[in-house]
Amino acid sequence: MRKETDNWRADVIIVAAVNPKTNSVKMVSIPRDSYVEIANTGGHQDKINSAPYWGKTKGVNPVTNTAETIEKLLNIPIDHYAKVNFKGFIDIVDALGGVDVNVKFDFWEKRLGKQERYYFKKGPMHLNGDQALSYVRMRKRDPKGDLGRNERQREVLVDLMDKGVSLKGLTKINEILNILGENISTSLKVKEMIAMQNLYRKISKDDIESIELNVTYDKVPIGSYNVSIVRISEMERQRVSKILREHLELDPPSSEGQTTDSDTTGNSEESDGGQNQY
Repeated sequence: MRKETDNWRADVIIVAAVNPKTNSVKMVSIPRDSYVEIANTGGHQDKINSAPYWGKTKGVNPVTNTAETIEKLLNIPIDHYAKVNFKGFIDIVDALGGVDVNVKFDFWEKRLGKQERYYFKKGPMHLNGDQALSYVRMRKRDPKGDLGRNERQREVLVDLMDKGVSLKGLTKINEILNILGENISTSLKVKEMIAMQNLYRKISKDDIESIELNVTYDKVPIGSYNVSIVRISEMERQRVSKILREHLELDPPSSEGQTTDSDTTGNSEESDGGQNQY
C-alpha cells in the first residue's frame, strides 16, 4: 500500500492458503489490474484494486470489501488479513535485518519518491527495506511484466516469513509490533500471530507452492478513458479456486462463485483463527 490515505488502493495482493494439518502453503498473487466483480456493488466490474474505493462509497469497510471481493473471485473464505503500507514494509524488512533474494536478471528501479536509482545485479543479493521495496515494485523492465513482479513479491514474502520465525525474529517481536501499530492494520490478534509463527516454523520451503494465474491483457472503457486491465477467464478462475479449495480441504462448492464455508473478514475479530490470509 502507499502512504495511508482515505483513497488507498492495493498495490500488491497476495493470498496465502495455509493447511495446518499438512504444514503446507499455497500462495497466489492477484494482479492489481485484474478486472473482476467488486463486492457490494450489485455486480459492477472494475479493477480489483478499486475495491477499497467502492467499499467506502457503499458504506462498507474498505479492507472488508477487498476481502469479500477476493472471496467471490476465488470462492474461498478469507479468515484473516494484513494491510501494510510502504513504510511498514520498509521498517519490517529493516527490523528483521534485510532480505535475501536471487535476482533473475540485471535491472534498475527508482527509489520511491526519489530520483535515485537502485541497481540489481543478477545473482544473490542482500537488500535493506528501501531496496526491497524497489525490488518488488518494478514491472516495466521485467520481460514477464506483472507475473515477474508477482514472483519477486512472493520471494521476498517467503524470506521475511523465514526471518520472522527465526530466533532473531523472536527477539525483535516488540519492535515489530510497534511498527505494526503505526503502519499495518490486521485482523490477527497477538496470540494468533504467535500461533502462526509457531505453525510456520514447521513448514518447509519445499511445502510452499506458488500458483500462477494465467491471464490476458485488454482495454476497457472506464469513464471517458480506455483503461488497461488484466482478464482472468472463468476457466482459469475455477482452476485456481479448485486448487485452493482442495488444499484447504473444503467441501465442493454448492454453487460456483459463492463462498459458503465461513463468514467473511467483516467478522474477523470474532474468529478463532483460520487458514487463509491476504
